[in-house]
Amino acid sequence: MLDAALEAFAESGYDRTTLDRIAELAGCSRVTIYQYASGKDDLFRRLATQAAAQMWAAFEALEDVTPDARGHASLLACISRLADIEARYEPIIRAFEAAAETDLSLAGGAASITQRAVAVFEARLVATDLPPRLLDPTVELLNTGVISALSRMSILRAAAPETYGRERVDAALADVVHRALFGALPGVNVHSRRTSPTAPVLRLSPDGRTTFDRALDLEADAARPGKRALGSILAVANSLIADRGYRGLRIDDVVRAAEVSRGSFYTYFDDIDDFVRVIGVRAIQDVSAVVRDLPVVPTRPAMRRWLRRYAEVNLTSGPLVRVWTEAIEGPLRQDRAAVTDWGRRRMATMLQSCGLGDVEIEAEILMAIVEVFGSRTRTKAELDACLMLIGRGFVDAEPAAANRPKGDRATHGKH
Repeated sequence: MLDAALEAFAESGYDRTTLDRIAELAGCSRVTIYQYASGKDDLFRRLATQAAAQMWAAFEALEDVTPDARGHASLLACISRLADIEARYEPIIRAFEAAAETDLSLAGGAASITQRAVAVFEARLVATDLPPRLLDPTVELLNTGVISALSRMSILRAAAPETYGRERVDAALADVVHRALFGALPGVNVHSRRTSPTAPVLRLSPDGRTTFDRALDLEADAARPGKRALGSILAVANSLIADRGYRGLRIDDVVRAAEVSRGSFYTYFDDIDDFVRVIGVRAIQDVSAVVRDLPVVPTRPAMRRWLRRYAEVNLTSGPLVRVWTEAIEGPLRQDRAAVTDWGRRRMATMLQSCGLGDVEIEAEILMAIVEVFGSRTRTKAELDACLMLIGRGFVDAEPAAANRPKGDRATHGKH
């Protein structure tokens, strides 16, 4: 039954999966499913619990993380275990954030696991020179960023398997995490530029391009005189979708909140599916506008300003992007890769002149970490941690503390 549910979620996403489809794949009836689970949501929670337990075991199996090749190998082994788990539970991990938006038990469980994983990771960490106040937020960003990066890489791998192979991705992740913890160590976490396949430019499908153009046209149309109804619909759209998700939203909810007629709704949208797709694209465009303004030269002051702006926009638009990722179906599902690739390419442009490793892969890792950072309101220490992580992990070629004179080192061993 759980295997059938996993297959169904992979086919249709969290919101579109039906209990009838799960029963069909499991070779049983709905009545039989109800003997073991209260419904689709219960099956999703059980699969999420399985995935979380296996990830927790992967962190617990982590060996000492030291500022040398042995520590790098320990990270690589852990990341490879996490990648195996992500490959099996990919539809659950991909849909988790969208599901957690409306399921407090999922959100609370994820927060608890994150805290425990940070504690386990720090217990294995040996002789890092990270400032104590930045240690917890840096490790939290790295842990959640790795999971997010693996999920995003799965989307890209489906469209370009030769470019985003597991071995290449796992190695790049291990390099970034090790550099963030210990600085650049040539031969350990900094290598000659690999002659790997160049990442192709992934384009939107014709239908996807049409949807993006429609979102732009509606935005412009709403600013014209006499378009009060459209303006009202757009004004309430973000909060409605973020609060209720795709699954719980109805046309009546939209027209009631916007104080317009159903006829006004149908003037601009075919149905609720069309509404979610277009409003989701509108949110993607909001986030993309910020990503487009990424500093060409990633100085600390410029990145600090940019991260603050990104977080401000992503707090509002990020939940809608996650709902859109799950809501689209059919031919439009391939557009997830094009949307993911756009942010990766913008990051790669910045890293080309100052990146330390496999720029094309590390650009997507950086995009994943930035997205995780912008997923909730952050403290000053968390902002400083993200800035330091970007500097040490992606762009700073300064020798690591392990290579400096001993008088310059400040270690914080956790044993």
